Amino acid sequence: MTTPLKTIKVLIVDDNPLVLDLVARGMNPLCQVTTAADGAEARAQVATSLPELVILDLLLPRVSGFELLAEWRASPRTADLPVFILTSKDLTREEEIRLRAHAELLLRKEQPWQQDLLSQLRRAVTQKAPETA
Repeated sequence: MTTPLKTIKVLIVDDNPLVLDLVARGMNPLCQVTTAADGAEARAQVATSLPELVILDLLLPRVSGFELLAEWRASPRTADLPVFILTSKDLTREEEIRLRAHAELLLRKEQPWQQDLLSQLRRAVTQKAPETA
């Protein structure tokens, strides 16, 4: 008998409604999904209700994904918040090194990313599953 997977709260942050929809549809029923269309909205949502995982674009209106990630890592409340980066930004070597040090996953939108995202998401859900049935 397999243990049922626990649903986790995921925040998807992207200013492209098509990406928000695509990612959200790919996650159900594994996750309870909320979305934010810009960095300020994401900041407010995380302050109000801490998700268990964030899928974060870097190029956002109002507050960038870089700023959010730095803020979250600097705060004891969100320092361990798992963050998956999904971006179309052409990263410098320094940016990539910094992101890999502070995010659990780094995916580029111009490459095939859907399967990698879903497999990493399933791993995260499985790790959060209760030890006993």
